[in-house]
Amino acid sequence: MNLAQRLKKARKHAHLSQTALAAAADVKQSMISQLETGASLASANIVRIAFACGVNPMWLAEGAGEMLPSSDEASSVSASDGNWPMFSWEMIGSIKDISELKLLKATEMVLGPERAVDGFALKVKTPAMTSPYPGEKSYPVGCTIFVNPHRAPSEGSRVVVSLPEPSAYDFKTYSSDGNRRLLIPINPQYKVHEITPDTVILGVVMGTYIPE
Repeated sequence: MNLAQRLKKARKHAHLSQTALAAAADVKQSMISQLETGASLASANIVRIAFACGVNPMWLAEGAGEMLPSSDEASSVSASDGNWPMFSWEMIGSIKDISELKLLKATEMVLGPERAVDGFALKVKTPAMTSPYPGEKSYPVGCTIFVNPHRAPSEGSRVVVSLPEPSAYDFKTYSSDGNRRLLIPINPQYKVHEITPDTVILGVVMGTYIPE
């Protein structure tokens, strides 16, 4: 079954027309049509489309696993133990509400501290949070961060956010400057970004693991 066939099946499962699915996923109807006819073979919004249909994003994107998350998968993502689901940044970037975390399928499970409810792990991909100064707190590329989606950020918290652009994300330090809220990198070579109304704070970093 190819992507076009899987999307048609997912849309029928959700009892949505192409127009209704486009509205639910916040994409153009022409994109849904192109995907279903095979004129387009991929989309940066595929995770958002999967959420709108209530199906497993990995199944829709790649045909991996089952169309609907099993009860075992759902329980593994909500359990509060030392096993954390590792997600990809691209999936995190497509989330527009923390309730959608339950729809994600982990790429793997990793051991960490006692897990927060709905907590998840990510592997740092950019040097934005790597300090150039010895002895300062740093999050080097390749280290694992453990994120609590239910902890409210405070000044100096390290936060993971979903940005308004499709599948866009960020990991920086939270700061409040008067009426503005900012995302500040540890590495001064990276830019400071302002948190807009469309930015979704997905959680606060609880800790890290750096492999030897």
